[in-house]
Amino acid sequence: MKAQAVPNPVRRLGRRGFLARLAIASLALPFLGSLSARADDPPRLDPNNPAAKTIGYTEDASKVDPKKEPLFKPNSRCANCTFFQSAQAKGDDAPCTIFANQVVAGKGWCRAWSAKA
Repeated sequence: MKAQAVPNPVRRLGRRGFLARLAIASLALPFLGSLSARADDPPRLDPNNPAAKTIGYTEDASKVDPKKEPLFKPNSRCANCTFFQSAQAKGDDAPCTIFANQVVAGKGWCRAWSAKA
């Protein structure tokens, strides 16, 4: 009785199989890149962060008491502040130059607020 040879999977793949797998892999690469980009997104600023507390950051400007915050002006919020980096916004959140490597809520407010020119 003669022993049967075990088929070599690399040899069976052939040129067409290789090109088909290469095409499928190249279609998946953009999706893998977007997943890694999300992992690198900066975290949202925690209102309990000591730096945030120092300048009175709040995630919702509508809850600011103007009597307690004399610097607060009506309709002032992060989204219309000079320091809000709207070009890099992800939804309503965007980086703030005051808080390095963190994003703030567009409807938030702090004492560093300065109207966009």
